[in-house]
Amino acid sequence: MKFEVKPLGFVISEDKESSKKDMQKPGGNNREVCIEILDEYKAALDDVEDFEYVYILFIFHKNNKEKLKTKPLFIDEEKGIFATRSPSRPNHIGLSTVKVLRREDNKLFITNADMIHGTPIIDIKPYVPDIDAPSQEMSGWIKGVDRFK
Repeated sequence: MKFEVKPLGFVISEDKESSKKDMQKPGGNNREVCIEILDEYKAALDDVEDFEYVYILFIFHKNNKEKLKTKPLFIDEEKGIFATRSPSRPNHIGLSTVKVLRREDNKLFITNADMIHGTPIIDIKPYVPDIDAPSQEMSGWIKGVDRFK
């Protein structure tokens, strides 16, 4: 099976390269980032500014590594790639929950982004706490990591 994913827009940011330390910490990066949506998709942004948080799906465009296991930043033990947020995934698709600051025409200004300049955006979805946060407890291997306690 083959499928095609097209960029809907791109990140405009001062961050030209990723830093594992900055990008993989909880909350990502606190600097303001702009997502510029292509003109033909501008209408899809209508009402997105009414949400406090949104999910951003994107492509790790500067990562060409593909791993099935990796060592997360805060522990010294390998985990399966699907149990981590590593960019070295088979399809190089990233997901971030970001805070919406404002919208100006075809530009969405956000914070807490773990994306760099030029990152292709493939979708934006609203974060709805009643649906998306069924539990406030840490789970999986993360609940045993001191940094997250």
